[in-house]
Amino acid sequence: MQQHGFTLRALARHVGELGGSISPGALGRWVDGRSVPSDPLDSQSMRALELLFERQIGDLSLIFEPTEPAVEPTSERVAQQPLTEFAGGPADDLEALHAAARALQEWIRKVTGPQRVLVQKVGTETAIDTNRRLKSTTSFLTVRAMHDLVDCYFFPHAYTAGPMPKVEAREGCEVSPRELRNHPQVEAVELIFPKALERGETHTFSFTVHYPEGEDEEETYYGRAFPSLLAEVSLKISFEIPPQRLRACRWPLGSTGSGPEIESRELPPGTREAEITLSPAPLAGLGWSWRW
Repeated sequence: MQQHGFTLRALARHVGELGGSISPGALGRWVDGRSVPSDPLDSQSMRALELLFERQIGDLSLIFEPTEPAVEPTSERVAQQPLTEFAGGPADDLEALHAAARALQEWIRKVTGPQRVLVQKVGTETAIDTNRRLKSTTSFLTVRAMHDLVDCYFFPHAYTAGPMPKVEAREGCEVSPRELRNHPQVEAVELIFPKALERGETHTFSFTVHYPEGEDEEETYYGRAFPSLLAEVSLKISFEIPPQRLRACRWPLGSTGSGPEIESRELPPGTREAEITLSPAPLAGLGWSWRW
């Protein structure tokens, strides 16, 4: 802290600007060891401190020893506690789908315990085809293991109409045949790594989401929610037919695409390819809104 010239008050303010929440007093107790975060793996204040101190995502969390030993790979651990909750029916209510997705993520977090990963970087490439529909999104992730024997990543996603999109593994992972759902339109796809990671080890992998065919829409969007601070986000989109109007948008977390933007930027008419790059990346929904 002294090396970077921060006072406790200034550091707490910068943590808040990045999306964390901590008082100078609580931060002081962390610094002198009088208290510790309740869950170092889930603390956005810890992620903010790592970014402010120019450390890798996960560096500060690795200071704390795991709460339990790793005795089996994460995928086997999850398989022993199958998801049984299932409620709701087909819906276009984005708020309900966001709530179901959060509940599913919470279940995964509870089952995996300390034996999971932190995401460091995310890149996406989204394609819109000649029928003006969302064709596919390829994601590139770099994650860091917070324990030994971590061999998988869970990708939760939701869809508002028609059948669920198909997830295809690209590099550095395989798609597990097991289904993890708590809603007809919300699932977590289990992506298995080629080998189990050791504590502190990083791994980069990619996968593609293929979207089902749907009706043409006069106005639509693509957005991705980032509920955790990241070192870097790069989102790319390409159109086979350019829209009449295209905007790069940032939405409040939890209302990605469904509410007013925090900020937006108009792109030149005729734009076929666009990119959003942020380093570090805030807690928010990021993407595009367009009109044909």
